[in-house]
Amino acid sequence: MGDLFPPFYFKKDLTLTNITRILMYEKINNKGKTMKPIKIRSSATWKDIENIASLIHGRRISRGLRIQKSIYQNIKDSNKHLEVHHEYKINLPRGGQKKTHKIDIVIVNDDEVRAFDSKGKSFNATQDAQNVLDEYKKYIGILEDNFPNKKVQYGVLKEDWDNPDKPQDRRYTYMNTRGVKVYDTYTFMENNYSVTKKQLIGPVEDQLTSEVKVLYEAIN
Repeated sequence: MGDLFPPFYFKKDLTLTNITRILMYEKINNKGKTMKPIKIRSSATWKDIENIASLIHGRRISRGLRIQKSIYQNIKDSNKHLEVHHEYKINLPRGGQKKTHKIDIVIVNDDEVRAFDSKGKSFNATQDAQNVLDEYKKYIGILEDNFPNKKVQYGVLKEDWDNPDKPQDRRYTYMNTRGVKVYDTYTFMENNYSVTKKQLIGPVEDQLTSEVKVLYEAIN
């Protein structure tokens, strides 16, 4: 693929953070968050850029799914619960577009069930908060039917929810005051399972970085 990007991006300085910035911007001032365009060398073609964009975008999507699996595995390995389920399937009421739904993580204890959706750093601003809340309440009702003698709680594990430098999505703030608790993923895992942010996401991001390097070399 030629010399699309300066070599240092794909050598020792390559991290997942750099990968996600590489197509358009480079942070040059952390405090002011000033950004400047990355220079793309003249030998690059649009096809080259599309190839890089595609492989990075795919890995960014994969990151969320892998961290979700890491959350599940760490909770399960804690041996603190009767049951821990990943992508727990429930049957939805007849007449809807979907017949079933998979809840990211479901934890079963003696007298309660805790269900969680795992959300990354980004969010879908087009979704209506009340509609999402209604969906969650529907899932709560189904879980209550599945576990009739247990209290059901539904929550969202959101990356960087407690980060003061990042604005909180109003959709989650809305739900947080209406029965669906929103937790910062890293804080929740450290407080409840003594799993640090580095332990939770470090192996995932290291693996993704390695995969992008391999893919880049394959099309270079």
